[in-house]
Amino acid sequence: MASATVYTDGACLDQGTKNARAGYGVFWGDGHKNNRFGRVTGPQDSNRAELRAAHQAIKTVSFRVLMA
Repeated sequence: MASATVYTDGACLDQGTKNARAGYGVFWGDGHKNNRFGRVTGPQDSNRAELRAAHQAIKTVSFRVLMA
């Protein structure tokens, strides 16, 4: 069975205020083509940021890896 390690994180600055800014990151390894980061769209909070990071990681996994 194939396996991969990926690290995800999401965070929000000034959560709960009108100035809240949330972002996410996905790290597969140094220089990996699927590393991602960005801002969260919609409501800005850390929960949405964490979920966005996990969602981005899952989207990059091939169906064959999941079914192996």
